Order: sequence, then structure tokens, then C-alpha cells
Amino acid sequence: MDTHQVNTIGLTVSRSQYRYVRGHPCGRVWLQRWEAFDGHADRIVCIDAFEHFHQDSYGEFFQFAHHALPAGGVLLLQTIVGHHRDERCAHDIEHTGIDDAFMQFLTGTIFAGGPLLPPTGRDSEGVTAYAKDAGVTVTGIQAMGPHYATTLDHWANALREHRDRAIELTGPGIYNACLSVS
Repeated sequence: MDTHQVNTIGLTVSRSQYRYVRGHPCGRVWLQRWEAFDGHADRIVCIDAFEHFHQDSYGEFFQFAHHALPAGGVLLLQTIVGHHRDERCAHDIEHTGIDDAFMQFLTGTIFAGGPLLPPTGRDSEGVTAYAKDAGVTVTGIQAMGPHYATTLDHWANALREHRDRAIELTGPGIYNACLSVS
């Protein structure tokens, strides 16, 4: 905090993440949902959380961010998006049956709040449409697909390395399902 002269507050609903961060000198962390935060912020960074929200709260999240930020404030949202088959074809985005199976697994098991949104568009209310409807100005979108594929490879390798513990925590069905799509 002293080195960069920033005051940070992290919000998480994960008890293990909360305990982990509390042991590091990177600012404050609160075990609470974003809906319960009533303060203001110059910056909001939301990393790998939006896809876990229930679909009914997407608009509310962007309204929360719009009201919590001052004019000129910044929201950085890193989220996983899902391209619909017709959009992938129209934009010549390569995909395989494994992609479809993996996305189906993600939306049914990991991100059970609703389908993964496309990044833009009105047909399925893309992420940017929710942001704009709440008054948030979208200044950029960056696709990180190849990097995410590398991340998934690392996850799959770590899962294999910790097979016994993973099965103990989730059962053999979830473990096998995770590896079948990796």
C-alpha cells in the first residue's frame, strides 16, 4: 500500500480466497458480495466473477458500478464470454465439438447463473449492452482466447497432478467430466 500509494478493498464470497488474501499485505479484503458494498471507488476491477453472477443481476452489477464510480472512474471487467454458433461462423471464429462440449459443461456446472453472454450484441444481451444500458461507457474489448487456452492447459495439468484430492473434494464424476473436455 505504501509503495504505490493506493488504498484497496477486495470483495470476495470465497472463504478460502478471503483467508489467502488476508495473509498477504495487498490491502483490505472483505468477505461480502458486491451488492452489500455501499461505498465509492475510483476504480473497480472485477476478475473472473461476472460469469458466476445470476443472469438476473447483470444489469444491477453495471448499475452498481456506474453509481459507485465518479465521472471518469474506470471499471475493468475480465469475464469469459460465449460466442453463439452463428456469430462464430459470421466472424470466421474457428471452433470444434470440444469447444461446444466445454462451454456446455461450463454453463451447466461452473457458471450455473445463466448462459455465458456474447461480448456484444442485442440479440442475447451481450456484456456491452448491459453496460451501456446502465450508463457505463465501454472504451475497449480485448479477446484473450489463445491465452485462456494456455490457462486451461495449466488447470488440466494441475488437476491431473492433484487427482486424489480433486476426487475427494468433488467426486469422480466431476473430476472425469473436467478432464473429458480439457
